[in-house]
Amino acid sequence: MFQSFKSISPHCHSVRETSRKLPSHADFSLYYPVVIVLKHALAICGGACGGDILFAEACINLGATVKLCIPLPETELITRSVYIANTDWEERYNKLSNHPQVSKEYLQDYQEKLPEDISVFARNNLWIIDTAKKITSSENLYALLVWDEKPTGDGPGGTSDFAHKIQEYGGHIAIINPTKL
Repeated sequence: MFQSFKSISPHCHSVRETSRKLPSHADFSLYYPVVIVLKHALAICGGACGGDILFAEACINLGATVKLCIPLPETELITRSVYIANTDWEERYNKLSNHPQVSKEYLQDYQEKLPEDISVFARNNLWIIDTAKKITSSENLYALLVWDEKPTGDGPGGTSDFAHKIQEYGGHIAIINPTKL
């Protein structure tokens, strides 16, 4: 089913909330689903604590190239979406962002026109999906979501919005629900 895989775009519902449910020592729980869908591919994510970092680390360990599509200037990203007191998320982000298999691009440098009237995280979702669409067809686009599967609540830029956009494009979704781990 997943052998023709070309690209993954992960997303994590409510980064701060999920990251508290996914302590940094829990990354083993994400390896099995990632191994099923990933063999030497390009992985795309935003770099936030929790699902993004765990996903990127697992992909690197499996030989994939990782592209971080960073929605904010890096110091602001770390403050808003990476740092949580008494955790190692910031250290892991820094190690990840300097890894030779990782490239970083910033939303502020993205040349395509994205709507200005939506949040930076909603624009980043669109950018990640646009990036994946340029690389692969809808039948080869897989989104691995760390998500509690709540249909709403996180709004534009959240995981349910991301899942909906992937499905509109015709891509495939695999879900890791941290409330069921």
